[in-house]
Amino acid sequence: MAFYNQRMNDKLFAKAAELPADELAKDCGAFFASISGTLNHIMVGDLFWLYRFVLNKHCREILAPLAEFSKSGTFSGMILCSSLVRKNLIT
Repeated sequence: MAFYNQRMNDKLFAKAAELPADELAKDCGAFFASISGTLNHIMVGDLFWLYRFVLNKHCREILAPLAEFSKSGTFSGMILCSSLVRKNLIT
């Protein structure tokens, strides 16, 4: 299930990365207003789940790159951290 979630997030965020910032921020009338709002909701939901996993030592080591995301706070930083986590899961 985690690999499926990662794969779908990769596809979704890759498509979103192709859009200009004003399109990401535009109010679309969706529940979370904009594409950015919806992506933020997905990210926060994933972070809540990841927090539950971090109590396990092995998971904590794999998820360590996410600490770097909080320092950058950018969309590109999130994509970079996502790829680092995936690399740690595969190796």
